[in-house]
Amino acid sequence: MKQKILAIAVILVIAIAWCVPPASAFNLDDLYVQLASTNRCRQCDLSWANISRGNLNGTNLDGANLENADLSNTDLRNASLENTNLIRANLRGSKLNSVDLKEADLTLADLRDTTLNLANLSRADLTLANLNGASLVEASLQNTRSIGAKLVGANLTTLYAPNAALRASNLTDANLTDANLKDANLGGSNLTGANLFNARLSNATLDGSNLKGATLIKANLRGANLERARLIEASLRRAVLMDANLSNANLKNANLTEANLTNANLTNANLTGTNLGIAILCNTTMPNGEIRNDDCP
Repeated sequence: MKQKILAIAVILVIAIAWCVPPASAFNLDDLYVQLASTNRCRQCDLSWANISRGNLNGTNLDGANLENADLSNTDLRNASLENTNLIRANLRGSKLNSVDLKEADLTLADLRDTTLNLANLSRADLTLANLNGASLVEASLQNTRSIGAKLVGANLTTLYAPNAALRASNLTDANLTDANLKDANLGGSNLTGANLFNARLSNATLDGSNLKGATLIKANLRGANLERARLIEASLRRAVLMDANLSNANLKNANLTEANLTNANLTNANLTGTNLGIAILCNTTMPNGEIRNDDCP
């Protein structure tokens, strides 16, 4: 009986130890003393640290461990956080303008309502991160991994994100005006109501994406893969869709006025109520397999 009780006690101790956050080598006073003298804390262990509402403007935290740290409403403008571990970090409401987050790991991080204007997130990992309501004007997400990220209502105007992996992300009502998403992977993403005016999406992957009601006026979608995409009521006026794959896409009630569909593939696409007024059709494969050459030179 005593052995059984002892075994249960050991299990309880292990369980409690597993649930309690690990102690870190962090001390806020020590951090500010170090920053005051050197303005850096490279490779510091700040895991689970509470730096909420702190002032880390212009500091160097390259390679630091900030996993599970609370950095909410913190001033990190112009800071260097290259190759930092920010897994599950709370950065909600923080100022991150012009911050360097190259190759940082922000998996599952909370970045809601943050300002990341002009931030460098090249080759960073934003998998499953929450950026709802965030501002990333002129930010760089080149070669960034953002699979399953939440960007609802985010301001991504003039975003630079060629080759970015944004598959299965939620970009509902996001503003992507003038964004560069060349060769980006947005397959299976939700872009309902998104504004992609004049966006560059050449050779982008958008298969199975939901673009219902999206604005794609003057967007460059040359060579893009839109197979099975939902473009119901989307505005594609004057969009470039040359060499695009729109097979099995749903374009019901979409507006394709003056769109360039040269060499586009619309096999089995739904064009019910679609406005093709003055659209350019040259070597264009229609839903029934017919090749249209109405507007070839």
